[in-house]
Amino acid sequence: MADIRHIEEKDQLQLSNIIRSVFEEYGAPLVNTVYDDPRTEHVFDALVGKNAEYWVVVDNGVILGGCGYYPTEGLPEGYAELVKFCDSGHTATTIFMVKDLQYLR
Repeated sequence: MADIRHIEEKDQLQLSNIIRSVFEEYGAPLVNTVYDDPRTEHVFDALVGKNAEYWVVVDNGVILGGCGYYPTEGLPEGYAELVKFCDSGHTATTIFMVKDLQYLR
């Protein structure tokens, strides 16, 4: 049975591999995207902090995916980007913005 929990620093490698596999599976651009961004290796640092939360789905120590929100660089004040990355045969990515973070808590 899978568990859902907040992201931990130890999850970074597995999650960065999932993120990149989503781009590969859908033929998304690999240059000048999160795919080739060196910060993807440190995704934990980007997905925690003020106005950011991220949860992962874990089954027997293997991360199957995750979702959350964070204030992406360049967005107007009070906006956040919602993201979802999944693997294990059901890969998807959804990215959209939300203005009022109070509704996410």
